[in-house]
Amino acid sequence: MSNEPLSPRKPSGRIWLGLKRVDPTGDVIRNLSALEVDGDCLWFAADEDAAIHRVVRKGRHRYAKASSYRLWDYFPQLPEGPDREVDIEGLSIFGDALWVLGSHCRARAKDGVQDGAPGPIEARPNRHLLARLALGNADADGRRGLADPGEPGAASSLAFTAAGDALTDALADDPLFSPFLALPAKENGLDLEGLAVDGTKVYVGLRGPVVAGKAILLELTIGFGAEGGLELVDDGSGCSFRKHILDLDGLGIRDLVLRGKDLFILAGPTMLLDGPCFIYRWRRERTGSIKEVERILQVPTRWKSDHPEGLTLIAVDGEERLLVVYDSPAKQRIDGSKVAADLFETGSEGNS
Repeated sequence: MSNEPLSPRKPSGRIWLGLKRVDPTGDVIRNLSALEVDGDCLWFAADEDAAIHRVVRKGRHRYAKASSYRLWDYFPQLPEGPDREVDIEGLSIFGDALWVLGSHCRARAKDGVQDGAPGPIEARPNRHLLARLALGNADADGRRGLADPGEPGAASSLAFTAAGDALTDALADDPLFSPFLALPAKENGLDLEGLAVDGTKVYVGLRGPVVAGKAILLELTIGFGAEGGLELVDDGSGCSFRKHILDLDGLGIRDLVLRGKDLFILAGPTMLLDGPCFIYRWRRERTGSIKEVERILQVPTRWKSDHPEGLTLIAVDGEERLLVVYDSPAKQRIDGSKVAADLFETGSEGNS
């Protein structure tokens, strides 16, 4: 992969998301963190929220008629109750289910560093969520929502534990990850961002830690346990996950989207930095190994705003485009209760 710099690519268009029904305070618009497409529906989440939202196509470049699903209705076992954030950082649809990923991270108290002394590091148990939500039957227009919470098999997740969940427990036993589990996310601690599901294979991106300048992708094999919950499965390697170490130019993973053999990766700075963000493409072999990392484009950013956070692929005028949503969107991106996401072509700019 070439290390030659790219110039930020201008978007080829915009998609407007109308969130009036679910965002009376504007908190969702300012904190978008993940999205996924399902036919004429776009699913999205905000990282300071405990719900998943859906908008439906209302025109070539407009989605509206937003609806929300509270995660507490599906997971009453969330350790901190219904109102504390889950910090959703990944969404992925496979078959008849929507998968959801919380960041699994710790946070520094908001007072940060005062008088030379750092604020305490806080555990956030609700963030330890890796879950599968069943999609309900399509309506007359072919649009699917979530199954009713009371339906059998409507929701399942990895088990919560004293340290977080079953995935946190597995990472704690790995010498690469164990030193980072007690650190806050924005200080190169564990911070899961990005989710892509392919059958029993679940790919999880890490914004942090970035180790020796390299990013990390987890490949999990997940099955159903005896009581219907999710569980990590040894795929024959003797471990419940595989690590893929990636050279993403010193950046961490922000989001993932999978199409066939191609895994698209949105990458950006790990810590609280305004810096370059790129989209990469990996071409997977049938064995599940990944090769041919290709840098596709540099996503435009702004100082203190427009931080790329969510990535998916969407059909526009018969062609598939990359769609990016932003945390802390610039004021030019907001129109009342509507916010603009950017479209990009999937072709490379010649840097690979």
